[in-house]
Amino acid sequence: MNIDFSQLNPSLDTGLRPYQIEYKTKIYEAWSTKKRIMLQMPTGTGKTKLFVSIIKDLRRLDSIQRPVRILILAHRIELIEQIHKEISGDYDIPSGIIRAGNLESQSIPTQIASVPTLCRDKRIEKWTSFKFDLIIVDEAHHIKAYCYRRIIKTFPEARILGVTATPYRMSGYGFKDNFDELIMSQPVMDFIRQGYLSDYEYYSIPQNTLLQRQIKSIIEYDVDGDYVNRAMMRIMDNKEVMAEIVATYQKYTSGKKGIVYTINQKHNSHVCQKFIEAGIKAEIIDSRTDFESRSRIVQQFRNGEIDVLCNVNIFNEGFDCPDVEFIQLARPTRSLALFLQQVGRGLRPAENKEKVIILDNVGSYNTFGFPTAKHDWQKHFDGYYRLHCPDESTNTQSDDAHQVNIIQIFDEGNEQVNLLYSSVNGAIDKIEHFRSFMDEVVTSQKVAYNYKEAFYNYLIKKYQYGTANNYLAFIPNHLDVFIKSKYHKNFKGLYYLIDPLELNKILRYLINDNNFVIFNNLKRNTPLLLFNHYISFAKEHSVIINRTPEEIAAYEEEQRVKKIQEAVGDKISDLYSGIYNLRKKFNNKEQQIPNEVLEKINELIQVLNDT
Repeated sequence: MNIDFSQLNPSLDTGLRPYQIEYKTKIYEAWSTKKRIMLQMPTGTGKTKLFVSIIKDLRRLDSIQRPVRILILAHRIELIEQIHKEISGDYDIPSGIIRAGNLESQSIPTQIASVPTLCRDKRIEKWTSFKFDLIIVDEAHHIKAYCYRRIIKTFPEARILGVTATPYRMSGYGFKDNFDELIMSQPVMDFIRQGYLSDYEYYSIPQNTLLQRQIKSIIEYDVDGDYVNRAMMRIMDNKEVMAEIVATYQKYTSGKKGIVYTINQKHNSHVCQKFIEAGIKAEIIDSRTDFESRSRIVQQFRNGEIDVLCNVNIFNEGFDCPDVEFIQLARPTRSLALFLQQVGRGLRPAENKEKVIILDNVGSYNTFGFPTAKHDWQKHFDGYYRLHCPDESTNTQSDDAHQVNIIQIFDEGNEQVNLLYSSVNGAIDKIEHFRSFMDEVVTSQKVAYNYKEAFYNYLIKKYQYGTANNYLAFIPNHLDVFIKSKYHKNFKGLYYLIDPLELNKILRYLINDNNFVIFNNLKRNTPLLLFNHYISFAKEHSVIINRTPEEIAAYEEEQRVKKIQEAVGDKISDLYSGIYNLRKKFNNKEQQIPNEVLEKINELIQVLNDT
């Protein structure tokens, strides 16, 4: 069927976002001269809404002999349900579903088909005469698979629109034999800045950890080029690694709800059991979970009755739950597409959702960078020789939005998990602004007092004598020297500053500068550790130095009384515990407590209650 796309008004749908109208316009322009178009848009930015809007536009045409016949291809039940909900909801477009066990009708011009179902001989023969005018392929990076190719070949006259977040194949062969043109969206970071995707914090293990080296040493690959399950299982399916996965959750996302990606059914079961043993509400979903059970579990998750969903390749695509608060990677991968599909599940914004936390326990960041890294999708679309494949590693990422900010550290067994980046911090200020601010700092330091000795007294409470001395010397010998050499040669040093707000502002500038990031990494994170210690000291000490002698005396007395009360409280808790244990011993032996002992216990309880 010939369609004049110049008759279509991309802006008529007022429910679309500006970028969706822009991409729809580009699709119509491309269709005027080409038949097969691929659209790349990040997970969570509204690919489904966009192509449903296209269907609505086509249904408005009144100059054709019959309605435009449209086939939407999806390979998962979740995707089919999601598309059907969008079509029949706000857009109120009648649609049929081609799926096993479903009653089908060819009187409806728009059909949503399960790829495995439609690919079957009898089913595809039934629909061959329908002659679809447009085929929309959801998650179009799968289009190389046999069933997709068979279906599309059956309708040679149809125009094609493929939508995907990741036009990527590990083989490097690209998609030029399937599509004539690629339309690319704006970078992920732009969607975050505009509020269309959620801010995020990203935690990952460093490159040099034992676990990362073990993962990198895997040389067994499946037919698609990813790690084989048995090789991953040898590394990941042990008690220590799984315990650390749970410990990471407890450290940074305890009480939040999210998704954990695991290797296979066995690993999924083991990981989920570790969460349950830790008292966390967790549930398993994998290929064995029937549709009804899966729907029930997902609904419980949405309602907050389940905190953790442990899954095997179920929520890579088609899972729409914007209030996901964390994503945890417990499955290594060599696939950029799989990585971005997984972390993208958490980037959908939601009401009262400040950010999503990504816990990368397998170091995928060390291979692919952040979810906001810019990728050369055109090169992936065109295809390349394996010897010339794009380098997706962190070493090649020059976008200023992806500077690595080592903000916080905790020890996880023999591994070290770092908070590498937080988009919540906003745009990075230019170095000139920092130097201008440092001019003000240097001016204020001309009559400043040195707080080195007070800081030493603060350190000695936390560390042994030798460590405290080393840390004390580190600031002037390394951190101050770095600030002087990079930002202001007249800077006297941190020991001449005590205003916590001023110190926090300096730190905020530093962690957003690659020079400091490199310096911090070379010094094994000590600069950041000590800067945070000094800010904590400044918050405590500035309270004291800004008070009158009378206020200081009252403050010290308040602290003394507080310590006494805490000590008394501890002793009372111990007494309550002792009484409980005494009663328990008698009950276990099925003996009655002597009356004189019981009277004393009651007297003691009365005293404790009065206290």
